[in-house]
Amino acid sequence: MTAANWDVAKATAEGMTHNGVSGHLATLTSETEDQFIVANFLTAVSTSAYIGGFRNGTSGNSWSWVTGETWDYTKWSPGHPPDLP
Repeated sequence: MTAANWDVAKATAEGMTHNGVSGHLATLTSETEDQFIVANFLTAVSTSAYIGGFRNGTSGNSWSWVTGETWDYTKWSPGHPPDLP
């Protein structure tokens, strides 16, 4: 399925299970995880993918992961995610 937007991608991921475990969009907490996503999901045809980060409106421009993991990965491409403090 091609996701129309982040909300659709999030709902699609959360509607999936593997071995009884519910899915979620990928979270990037290390360079190793980032490289895995690039190597396995980004191709010449699709150069972008939705990940589980969202701007936390209750905290200004801070970002959060859908899993509640700490947002401390910093090796982003310039301008990504947008408005990163």
